This record gives sequence, C-alpha cells and structure tokens, in this order.
Amino acid sequence: MFLVLFMPRILGPLFLKMKNITWPDYTNAYIDLPHPELTSRRILGRSVYMGLLVMGLVSVLIYIVPYELLIPVGAVEDASPLHLTSVASIAGLVGPFAMALWSVSWSFREASLVHYKIPDMGTDELYEIEPIHMRYDTLLKGYAGFSSILFIINLTLVYLATREIEMAFMVLYVFMHICLLTIPAIIVHSKLNHMWLRRGLSKVRRITKNDVQELEV
Repeated sequence: MFLVLFMPRILGPLFLKMKNITWPDYTNAYIDLPHPELTSRRILGRSVYMGLLVMGLVSVLIYIVPYELLIPVGAVEDASPLHLTSVASIAGLVGPFAMALWSVSWSFREASLVHYKIPDMGTDELYEIEPIHMRYDTLLKGYAGFSSILFIINLTLVYLATREIEMAFMVLYVFMHICLLTIPAIIVHSKLNHMWLRRGLSKVRRITKNDVQELEV
C-alpha cells in the first residue's frame, strides 16, 4: 500500500524523462477527461496483470536467490528452485514492487496523459497521438506475458518429470493468491488524485468524428 501511494511520484516523472529521450519527436500533453470508473472488470484485469508480472519476476529470481535460504532445512536434499516454499517466499517479496510498477501505468491512465507527433510540412507522415500509459504498458505486458509463459512451461516440465502435479497447482495458486491480495491496493489507488502528473503540460483538444469528417470535406 505504501509503494502504491508514493512510487508513482518517483517512477512516473522518471519514465516521462526517459520517454522524452527515447521518443524526442513526441510532445507530452493531457486530455481533459473525467476520472475513469473503477469497474469490477478493471479490478480483475489489473490484479491478473499483477500476478503475471510477479510470475515473470519470480521466474528470474528463483535462479538467482539460493533456494536453500528459503526452504526448511529438512527439505534441502530433494528440493529445487521451483519448490513451493521458495517460490512463495520470492513472490511475497517482489509483489509490492510489481504493484509499484503497475501503479505508475494506472496513474498515467487516470491523469489522461497523452503524447502526440505532428509531421513536418510536405511530408507524408500522419498525425500521431496515443495515451502514454500504452507505451509503459507495452514494456510491462511484454515482459510479464513472455516470462510467465516460460515459467509455466518450465514448471510443467519439472513436475511432470517428478509426477507431482498437485505441487505444480499449488505453485500456480501462489500467484492467484497474489492477485487477490492486490485488490485493496488497486481500490485505494483509484481513489487518489493523479492530476499532479499534468503539471507543466498543455491541454489538447479531443478530436471527434465530426472534426474528421469536416477535414475530409
């Protein structure tokens, strides 16, 4: 909960600075939209992506952190990096940091931040505009999706070899449990005011279908 409250104020401006270096042709701005409603579908989606990101981080850390430090002494002889206790311990540690990373994206979305690129005169390029959180989401979703798939494949192969299918389901349940634990933080984040992200940015006008039709005429 603490990271959700404060990390967007650190990572949000940092990502915007990095984005300005990577995509210098785009101008940051905001659209005056009402605060988006937090529906049950959005809560579910955010919690699922949280679980996938945690799984992706765990898939790397289980081979970095010595699992002997995380499991009972009596289980060391026949244990592996995918031991239930080892996975659950690392998932519990990285869960708050995954929440902090995702909360930045949610803040961008709820502040209605966009960036746009206006082509130079005489070029065939098109006017581009998109929400900033989509660029940020692409990085997180790409990593979370790819690494979690590899984790599930590796988990399946390991437990098929040992014929401990029940243990494999228990490991996956760890991430389902993480998803449920994040729901209170998601709700609290949605109640916060994220308009501070608009500071120093200009407001852009929303383009409707009528505007486009007038241009075509």
